[in-house]
Amino acid sequence: AKKSLSIGFLSAASKQWVSCKVIYQNKKSSCKIRLRGDLPKHWEGIKRSYRLKFKEQSPFWGWKKVDLILPEDKGLESELAAYQLSKKLGMIAPGARFSSIALNGIRTGTYFVKQGDSGSLFELNTKT
Repeated sequence: AKKSLSIGFLSAASKQWVSCKVIYQNKKSSCKIRLRGDLPKHWEGIKRSYRLKFKEQSPFWGWKKVDLILPEDKGLESELAAYQLSKKLGMIAPGARFSSIALNGIRTGTYFVKQGDSGSLFELNTKT
């Protein structure tokens, strides 16, 4: 991440996936995690944005990829409203919500939790 700070964006070397365990509603799942966001505002501080990917359906509403985005980013409320309106109009949109998160057992506060780009976005939105 030091190299990324010096060049001003998240380098490919800093986008390394590592194994982790997620506990959600008392269900433990294995996944991979890495930093998320190309710009320093997502990863230069103590609280960072992350991307998670699961081999199986995740405990997060069945999403295979999950983005935990710092809520300080302006416009996330509008983005959430746009996704909700799109769904009400019958359009495909990623799932998203604000949620309190704990990492390594430490409450880190609120994140914007968004369904990551994957085939599951289409699959979950077209079930009959």
